[in-house]
Amino acid sequence: MSIVANLIRRARDMNLEANGPHRDDDPHPMISKNRVTGWTINVPIHATCQPTKVCAATCYAATGGPACPNNLEKQMRVWMKLESDPEGAAERIDRELTKVKAQFLRWNGLGDLTPGAVEAIRFLALRRPDLPIWVVTRKPTVAVNLPDLPNVFVHLSVDSSSASRLRAWLNAPTKPSRWFASYQASPNEKVSLAELQGFSVVFRDKYKGAVEPSPSCPLNGSESIDGGCLACKRCWTNDAVDIRDEALLRAWAAKPDDDLGVLAELFGGSTSPQS
Repeated sequence: MSIVANLIRRARDMNLEANGPHRDDDPHPMISKNRVTGWTINVPIHATCQPTKVCAATCYAATGGPACPNNLEKQMRVWMKLESDPEGAAERIDRELTKVKAQFLRWNGLGDLTPGAVEAIRFLALRRPDLPIWVVTRKPTVAVNLPDLPNVFVHLSVDSSSASRLRAWLNAPTKPSRWFASYQASPNEKVSLAELQGFSVVFRDKYKGAVEPSPSCPLNGSESIDGGCLACKRCWTNDAVDIRDEALLRAWAAKPDDDLGVLAELFGGSTSPQS
């Protein structure tokens, strides 16, 4: 059983919904802090994600601190607030980000997009046109509904098992204009950067390996990953958007994969929590 399947079963057994959504008088913030990406919005995997074969086996959010009970409880409260009151959630997030003087926000440090999150992002982006919102997702059919605004950057995460998701995104008749795709290598995968031209970022497993030229993430092979995203800026500015090459991405995405089979296995026949 994969680490994500284990987490999904454990989270469902915890009945996390019983605590209800994040309240306005809750002293705990909706935002979280990540040593690599900075300020984030984190939501629960079991309620929001459609894991690929690669991330089902390697997801950093499925073990350790992110998967401990108190963090799972917070993730659920945040997600329930986004779904029940997206505008109120955006207002609360805005206040918290202003207090910490955040320079950008990573949406989905953990978890993935759902309809309420899409609406909250819209409200927040309009309230804070000065704030770059970097939205990471593996759900193209939900991400197409994100607002096409100057401060919203859509990051489609792809790996060797999910070419069909990139195809779905590329073939969508409408989608936000500020988007790019990244490639996540699996453990021991022999990745050729020459074969991944068109992707804006390539992540090695756990940032292992030597320092490499673009499109490799600068954290690959780095001595320290602390504060790496604030220092680089590629993924939350137009830098990543400008790197993408749609023709090369289409050529790469032509390969087959077994994505739906993996989803059905994880979710007992269903392929989409909150699709």
